Amino acid sequence: MSVPVPFRSCPDGLTEVTVEGNTVHQVLENLNVIHAGVLEKICDETGKPRRFVNLYLNQRDIRSLDNLDTKVCDGDKIAILPIVAGG
Repeated sequence: MSVPVPFRSCPDGLTEVTVEGNTVHQVLENLNVIHAGVLEKICDETGKPRRFVNLYLNQRDIRSLDNLDTKVCDGDKIAILPIVAGG
């Protein structure tokens, strides 16, 4: 799983971590156990991904799959990409 700069809460500055889980949601919850506070940066108070965050499983947007219920297998890669806007 790739963790972009705005969501990193670990002092060692890791950009990738290995996290267990059967669904994208479980992986994010387990990531939050390792790096407390990261889940609230990714998901809103209803548990849905924030508007400015894109989540990809093996380069496929999870919104085109089963969203947070998308199944994850060993070796899959989840990328968390914040949307950056400006002018």
